[in-house]
Amino acid sequence: MARPQITQIRHSVDFAQNHRWDLRFTRFPTAVAADSESLNFRCVSSTVPVKTQTPIDVNIRGHHIRVAGVTDSDHTITFSFVEDVSNTVSNVIRSWREAIWESKTGISRPFNELVATIQIIRLNNQDEPIWQYELSDCFLESYTAGDLTGEGGDLIRPEMTLSYNYFTDGAV
Repeated sequence: MARPQITQIRHSVDFAQNHRWDLRFTRFPTAVAADSESLNFRCVSSTVPVKTQTPIDVNIRGHHIRVAGVTDSDHTITFSFVEDVSNTVSNVIRSWREAIWESKTGISRPFNELVATIQIIRLNNQDEPIWQYELSDCFLESYTAGDLTGEGGDLIRPEMTLSYNYFTDGAV
């Protein structure tokens, strides 16, 4: 196959860009006091869920082959945010963490009140949906609060790692 020419590249379809996406909570945890739209606005990056194949090794009388096994994901996704002076992201993290396990009492809310359904939607150059990931039964697994430093002028960038049971993906 010949190497691509610049004219072929110029006449190809629009390329999917990594900054054109949207984060939506189609179901937000009822036990968490927050505005889910404010998280979409402050979310600056997201990992993308993937499924991997776990092959099975078969050894029969000296012969070794591999066959397809179970397909599964790692069941976690990480979102990075920028914080503002009203502590929007920090308040969501604290509220979700405390709903899962109250620090002073160890009381936990029912599971159905703790989970979210999340959509990550890739967009084309006209901001129209082209691909969607939907993650079910998401809950806060861990977080980082962001770094404080005496140098530079960067923003505080908290991260949330959420667990989920499964995801689906496909063209919209």
